[in-house]
Amino acid sequence: MTDCTLTVSFPHSAVLALRHTQSSPDTMNIRVVTPGGETGYTVPIVKVQQYSLADIFDKKLIFFLPFCIFSHEKELPDCAADETKLEMLKEEYRLIRTRLDELQQAGEISEFTKSAICAMVNHVMSLIAEKYQNVREGVEHIMRGKVLEYEAKTILKNGIQIGRAEGFDKGRAEGFDEGRAEERKKALAEMEEERKKVLAEKEEEAKNMIRDRMDFSLVEKYTHLPMPRIRELASGLGML
Repeated sequence: MTDCTLTVSFPHSAVLALRHTQSSPDTMNIRVVTPGGETGYTVPIVKVQQYSLADIFDKKLIFFLPFCIFSHEKELPDCAADETKLEMLKEEYRLIRTRLDELQQAGEISEFTKSAICAMVNHVMSLIAEKYQNVREGVEHIMRGKVLEYEAKTILKNGIQIGRAEGFDKGRAEGFDEGRAEERKKALAEMEEERKKVLAEKEEEAKNMIRDRMDFSLVEKYTHLPMPRIRELASGLGML
């Protein structure tokens, strides 16, 4: 605001084209109608299918990844019918998953960002490859990554290992039975602390997904939180 003038700045923008043909234009005219008159400007049309996987990762355009399937849309019937062609498609998605894992391990993206991208890849795939179950399920399996053990089972296993290792050493000096009891108590406390930590992380991840307006069914799928709790979180954020 300067004196009696309010200046409104429009951000740079573009149109994202998921499909295009040879006749598709490279720019689009934007017409802005205001009470005081009309104005206009030109924005570029970004054609996703023109970007290779190397381009996407080199230019850090990973939000293009869910739409890579559009480049193979016409090939889906052949992929569904030919195991060799299906394997070639799956290999591309293995590369995507590997590169995302590398970015996350290097600290360039968060675990949430990686999970969100993988979830959206599967969501778009479920729509585009709806008629091709083997294609859809093959890619979804890859994007899910290694199936983690059920968290309570993992925490319990870690607690038992801690109790056994420390209890054995302590038991030799103070008596095996006493050592086992003390270390079991310590392990249970550590298990409970770890459980609370994991739950807090999952709920924070769920909140981020809710803020990004992801479908609650996807939030449930990728956080493993019960739907009633997801709705409570959404209500707490004022998004229900």
